[in-house]
Amino acid sequence: MKLACFYPRSVFCAWSVSTGLVDTLTRMGHETLALPIDATSVSINHECYPSAEKLRSLDGIVISGPEHIRTQILALYPGWRKIAIPKVGWLHETITREDYGTLPVDEIRQLADTAFCPAW
Repeated sequence: MKLACFYPRSVFCAWSVSTGLVDTLTRMGHETLALPIDATSVSINHECYPSAEKLRSLDGIVISGPEHIRTQILALYPGWRKIAIPKVGWLHETITREDYGTLPVDEIRQLADTAFCPAW
């Protein structure tokens, strides 16, 4: 399969859910397009990312850490929902925690057809 894999580009993001995920998908035989996003940046260079048309030509999109890069993805692709290929989101954080409360699950679900997380 031809896959795009968006993930946070950060020293705080575990290897296993960033470049390690891309490496694993590639070793599994998928043609994987690595798309790291700096979640701390207020400006995004659109030229560093594929067009919506290019994404439509793929078999699927994996979003690792959608709770961290949702805003940036929607800034890159205002018509995100019109990119009609399967999308899966892999949350890095639990839904509810005492230090930050509850994640905005409904907003995060706007990015992916299916989303899963380590714990509720």
